[in-house]
Amino acid sequence: MSSSTTAGERAGQKENPGDDYRRCITENGWEGHEMTAGDIGDLRPGDHFCCIYKTDEEHRALVTPYIRLGLERGEKVFYIVDQHTSEEVLGYLRDDGLDTGPFLESGQLSILSVDDAYMKGGVFDPDGMIALLREETEKALAEGYTALRVTGEMTWALKELPGSERLIEYESKLNRFFPGSRCMAICQYDRKRFSPEILLYVLTTHPLAVIGAEV
Repeated sequence: MSSSTTAGERAGQKENPGDDYRRCITENGWEGHEMTAGDIGDLRPGDHFCCIYKTDEEHRALVTPYIRLGLERGEKVFYIVDQHTSEEVLGYLRDDGLDTGPFLESGQLSILSVDDAYMKGGVFDPDGMIALLREETEKALAEGYTALRVTGEMTWALKELPGSERLIEYESKLNRFFPGSRCMAICQYDRKRFSPEILLYVLTTHPLAVIGAEV
């Protein structure tokens, strides 16, 4: 399989194209470490991991503690929306008892669009995105935060946007950026949308993965 094939081309025709991802993992092997939603608190700056979820309940159970813990630990948090709206994500936090207003006003929590991040400049460029992460990490530290915590919804890569065929290249290059940095990230993949082949590529570029959640 060629990593240059677009995610959109590999998404398949099934209603839930990622349902066979476990078979792909078994058949092709994966040397990373699978975690559960309960392990989110063990993650630290320098970690690069993905979450593969199927339901809104799983999504909520994974991203809510990830964001909340970052805020509680004095980290700056970026959430890049695509499949969900900013209000949905903020609603997760409010339902969990967190007053998001002060964090948004101070800039500790930012909800970004795909155009603010992955597609900044109109074309997805892996090196450009990594440079942005490096720049924003340095900025966060200069502002007194302990780290930069990022999470992004990756469904934008299925829309055949310019440069989106470089998704796996980007995920691979991140593994040279994160170690030793004060940045951490979780890349979110909805297995109803992504094919098992793409999810296998995703897993091979992530040392850590949260697959589903107990909700």
